[in-house]
Amino acid sequence: MLVPASGSLPPADAALQNCGSVDVKDTGEVYNPDPSDFKVRGSMAEVTLAPVDVCNAGHSWSRASVMLFADTSSDFAFIGTIKDWSIGSWSYEWEYLAGPGLIRHVWGSPAVGQTTRFVVERKSSDGKIHMYLHGNPAPCNPSGDCAVTPYDPLDAWGGIQSRWVAETNYPQNDIFGIGSDKGDFDFVKSKNPEDSWSAHAPTSTSHGAVCYYNINVLTNDHFKVWTHPLDHNC
Repeated sequence: MLVPASGSLPPADAALQNCGSVDVKDTGEVYNPDPSDFKVRGSMAEVTLAPVDVCNAGHSWSRASVMLFADTSSDFAFIGTIKDWSIGSWSYEWEYLAGPGLIRHVWGSPAVGQTTRFVVERKSSDGKIHMYLHGNPAPCNPSGDCAVTPYDPLDAWGGIQSRWVAETNYPQNDIFGIGSDKGDFDFVKSKNPEDSWSAHAPTSTSHGAVCYYNINVLTNDHFKVWTHPLDHNC
């Protein structure tokens, strides 16, 4: 469902609300041409940050991510941006699952209006998933974990899909984008087994199961997301 914005709107009021219970929601695109297969080897997008508000809990967050996701399990690897209430500003973030453990790094302070190219891809040179921003390897975390999975998803996963999502962990939070200043995913592409990148019509889009998280697919490689109405009452 595509819901148009209604022009200039006041600042989001999510931070004034009780967060309630954790309930992860997302809005975005999925490209999965053949479930339980490995025709996808990477995801890419340029993400332009837009305003967002989050409710006031310790780790209340709203994020925008470029992902590889396992078809037959909940395994994933992604890179993107996150606004965590406990930090107060946007940060960069990468994350992946390795066995039962979650490996993660949060750093930097990108500004609203800034555009960053994110890439998460399986490299044929070593079979691992690598994560990049602006063409450079994302930095390692303070524990020495780097933005490279210790496994080959062709062995560890039951299939691979691309995802590009705006996601929150409380439904009281906004996804990024307010009024005419929408969250932007451009140059949305997937990598195939021959290591070439192409734009594709999404095989599905998510509307987040809530009416105020909106998506507008402009072309095969460009879509926008935003929160409207800001009081989440629709």
